[in-house]
Amino acid sequence: MRHLYIILAISLLGFACSDDDLPVVLPESTGEWTDASTGEVYHYVRIGNQEWMTSNLKAGIPYFAAEYDLNKYGDWLGTYFSGTEEGTPAEQQDFARYGNLYEWETACEVCESLGDGWRLPTDEDWQQLEIALGMSPGEAADEGWRGKGVADLLRQGEEGIGLGLQLSGNASFSGRPYTMDVRFVKEKGFFWTSTQDEDGRVYYRKLHYNSSEVYRMSTDPLSVPMMRVRCVRDATN
Repeated sequence: MRHLYIILAISLLGFACSDDDLPVVLPESTGEWTDASTGEVYHYVRIGNQEWMTSNLKAGIPYFAAEYDLNKYGDWLGTYFSGTEEGTPAEQQDFARYGNLYEWETACEVCESLGDGWRLPTDEDWQQLEIALGMSPGEAADEGWRGKGVADLLRQGEEGIGLGLQLSGNASFSGRPYTMDVRFVKEKGFFWTSTQDEDGRVYYRKLHYNSSEVYRMSTDPLSVPMMRVRCVRDATN
């Protein structure tokens, strides 16, 4: 099928029609950035006036080695994390493939600690991204599932927009007594924003394996303790 490419002045993205009616959306440019403290190389794509990392952040203490104040969740809670610097083989594999897991307050700090303008995306940053990928401003401001097809675009790799958002799960409670563990990997993806609503709840994004839409909602960060992180920064040229 012959592809038609249209450059949109607002988003500066390339669009084409694919055989399954899902538009092919191309970033304006790509690049890479190195975390000087760890040597980790992160690739990024420019979408409109934003540069988004194309992999989940790994900076900071790995979640399986960190110490947690579990009293704030309830003194009857525990974790299934190994609590060792090297982690178990399963933890090492999860970290290598899906990146670190962060409590919200740590997530707010870790992106900024990178320097060079990186930050934890605000809810508005996410909405700008979603609008650039075809969601209407009204849909982007809605809560719940919205933006048919946008989740599929967010998950595309180099064949499309290049963000490659993963169904990388979260760390949340399960079992009796409740215990914190990595859950929902390959089923759902959870990503923090830095934005709180008027009640102090934190906005986040969720993807699901059987939905082409993106879920927007706010939550008490104590109810879903840990999510993955993508950092963003403003493009400078």
